Amino acid sequence: MSNRYRVVPIEPDTDQMPEILDVLEHFNAEEPCFIISSLPRHRFYDWSFASMARCGISTMAIDTETGKVVGAYVGKIFKDKYSAWETFQNWIWSIMMPWLYWLFETPEKYHGHEVVLPFLFDVTGYTPISAWFSSLGCSKFVSDTYLVVSPEARGANLGERMIVLSDQLAKERAGCTYSVAMGTGIYSQRIFDKLGYTLVKETRYDEVRMEDGSPLPNLDRVPPEHKSAKLLTKAL
Repeated sequence: MSNRYRVVPIEPDTDQMPEILDVLEHFNAEEPCFIISSLPRHRFYDWSFASMARCGISTMAIDTETGKVVGAYVGKIFKDKYSAWETFQNWIWSIMMPWLYWLFETPEKYHGHEVVLPFLFDVTGYTPISAWFSSLGCSKFVSDTYLVVSPEARGANLGERMIVLSDQLAKERAGCTYSVAMGTGIYSQRIFDKLGYTLVKETRYDEVRMEDGSPLPNLDRVPPEHKSAKLLTKAL
């Protein structure tokens, strides 16, 4: 069955981005952080995802019989030194992101971002990013952002194959020496473990508290097999 599916890079000029974005519907519906924050699909989310997917190290799975995109793995590259133009872009992005969320979305949706973003920073330990370069002893690393396979294509090791190819592209195209992954569900965690990723930090969802001391919202909607988020690393 695995021969039916082909795993390829998502090239910057791909014309299949609408299909890739549609595949994300499955990610939104099943991923614990999206369930907790009640984040729906929206225009700004599609735009930001597409921008990351075009970075040259992301991958997708294609059904060779139908030509349909059935999976995607999106990574983001972090560097300890940026050009003046890249630094300016990152600065503008940091200023504009909250306003763009507010501009494009209803107050209810924006509240979802207010819930999920601090939560993600807490469980991943990504703050500050600069600490990772000294911790890993590298100047550039790739971080996973999304991993999703359509229900009809599961069981063919597509998640594993997309991660392996993405890590290879990150090393060969971008010069990354480490991969940093966040497994928010049990299934991605099993894949990262199989591929030799090392556990750095694990945070149980039922132990996380909001600023007011309350538990994370919508935990009763998270499938019981997803008990924690795991931060993992691997040398490339």
